[in-house]
Formats: sequence, structure tokens, C-alpha cells
Amino acid sequence: KHLGAQLKMKTLKDPNKPKRAKSAYLFFSDAMRQKVMTKMKKKSKGSIKISEVAKELGAMWKKLNSKDKVPYEKQAEKDRERYRDEMEAYNSTH
Repeated sequence: KHLGAQLKMKTLKDPNKPKRAKSAYLFFSDAMRQKVMTKMKKKSKGSIKISEVAKELGAMWKKLNSKDKVPYEKQAEKDRERYRDEMEAYNSTH
């Protein structure tokens, strides 16, 4: 007899494993999020939806030309190097 669905155990993540590298878009979002939220709060007079903020940030990112994206891409490249170095160190100890 079948007594219900089987439970699946979720594997635990290693807390020592390095965090993944951020993309250029994520660095842009971090830099612009507060500005966008302030602007939207003024327009809506109070509450705002996080999904609306994300849509606005996405639209702003699409409008940027490649020259304006350069600082964020440089940050992303540095973060990729950090991640690569940390993963090499992590993998050598595990």
C-alpha cells in the first residue's frame, strides 16, 4: 500500500562556499534602487511594489548605452575574479 507522497530531503548548502559573482545588471540595480524607490514613493504617495521597482530598473538598464554600462561591467569583472579566486581556494581545501 502507498501511504502518501514520499518526502524528499533537501541537501544543505555549505555555508563556507563563496557567493556567486554579481552581474553588471545587479551592480546597476544596487546603485539605482534607492533612487527609483524614492521617485516611485513620491508618485504613488506611499506604498510601492517591489515588482514595479524591478520593472523600472530593467527598463532603465535596457535604455543605457554600452558606454554607460562600462562602470558596472568593470565591477562585474572584478567580482568574477574574486569569485574565481575564492572558488580555487575553496576547492583546494575540500
